[in-house]
Amino acid sequence: MKKTGIGVLACLLLCLQGQAQLKVEDHRPLFVLKNDAIITAPEEGVWSVATGWENDWMTEWIHATPTEVEQYDEWTILKGEIVLPHGVLYMRDAYREEKPGLIKCVRRFEWKGEKTLSPLTLSVRLRVKGKEMSVFMPGILYYGNKNGARVNPDIIPVYTGKAGEFAIFEDHRYPMPFVMLENREDQYAAAIHFTPSPVRGALLADQWWSAGVEAGDGYTDFVLYSGPIGYNKKHSVAKALQLTPMKYTNTYLSMEPGRIIEKEFYIELYSIDREGSGFQQPVYTSLDLHKPYDAERFPDFNTILASKYRFARSRWVDYGNNAAGYGMYDLQNRKD
Repeated sequence: MKKTGIGVLACLLLCLQGQAQLKVEDHRPLFVLKNDAIITAPEEGVWSVATGWENDWMTEWIHATPTEVEQYDEWTILKGEIVLPHGVLYMRDAYREEKPGLIKCVRRFEWKGEKTLSPLTLSVRLRVKGKEMSVFMPGILYYGNKNGARVNPDIIPVYTGKAGEFAIFEDHRYPMPFVMLENREDQYAAAIHFTPSPVRGALLADQWWSAGVEAGDGYTDFVLYSGPIGYNKKHSVAKALQLTPMKYTNTYLSMEPGRIIEKEFYIELYSIDREGSGFQQPVYTSLDLHKPYDAERFPDFNTILASKYRFARSRWVDYGNNAAGYGMYDLQNRKD
């Protein structure tokens, strides 16, 4: 019996080592796989915000590291603040293990200042260890888009993982909202999952959070920004036109005193057994998180049919012998 118990305990320890775990050291979060810290916060700070905008990109970065760590039930909570000239931006991260290898985080920004803070860019930045890692972005970038590079590397997103490259897109453009990085040499992969969301206090009318990667020397950062996008070494451009990237700049926000903004994301870290397989696990995780197949969330057929009938009746127009039919637009919006 003792040998059996020891064997079970040994197997359990091996399984735990094979699953990613969250640790906090020196008030900084670490995502550990097989006793190796693979994902960390950038050296300059756990939290970063940009308070300037110049040449179509974020400037005047300010960084901070948590000063408090609390444990509340299953949540690990990091607290701190970013001191600015006209007030304090209170920061809070709340981490919880959703399942083995998958950590949920809710980042909270709260502005307690004398006046509206603008221009401002909020961020999530997590550093993944590894050189020239491959990236997978559903519907956008498949392991660098090597074939697309031969066709038109100016308009088609291309990425090789070399230092200085970046690929950042609006988060609602992802058909499955996650970004994956694969380290083929050390046989592990990591993914950041997110919930697409528009930006509160945005300068532009249709401004969403963005998600992507920025490559450095020996690492790549997962990034979530409150608006800025870019790819192929061009800042503030969108792949929205057929022949050339479209300029999409001034994607910062204004934050009034007392405003609170939260951004939810998940970190997944796991081993892989062969090159090119890193995308598989986060695909299934994304399905589990967002449940696009859950028909119970949607109206039943009779409700849909009744709604469409009411809508059609609201668009019916009849001008006697001149015209009759269903109008394309709501007649209440007519100018004449």
